[in-house]
Amino acid sequence: MSQKVTHRIARRFFVCLMLCSGVLIGVCGCSLIPNSSFKNIKRISKESLKARLEDPSIVILDVRRPQDWNKSGIKIKGAIQENPHKFNDWYYRYPKTKTIVLY
Repeated sequence: MSQKVTHRIARRFFVCLMLCSGVLIGVCGCSLIPNSSFKNIKRISKESLKARLEDPSIVILDVRRPQDWNKSGIKIKGAIQENPHKFNDWYYRYPKTKTIVLY
């Protein structure tokens, strides 16, 4: 894969990440983001996510800013905290075969 294509994919993933990072997954229904360029990004209810917390096919990423994460007393058990500002350092770590849940 060329570097240009890889950069484009990374940029799209970052835009997606930023759109999702401000939204707590538990507040969302199972609808799609209204932006037509993100038709494949689904939202999940907190009840649905809670029922699947032990599912090994799901990776939960807490992408709140580090200062927000540190201040918060609410964290999803098993979620991995990732700094949204360092996206290029970690986005490739997560396999495309998994369902990635961002909050």
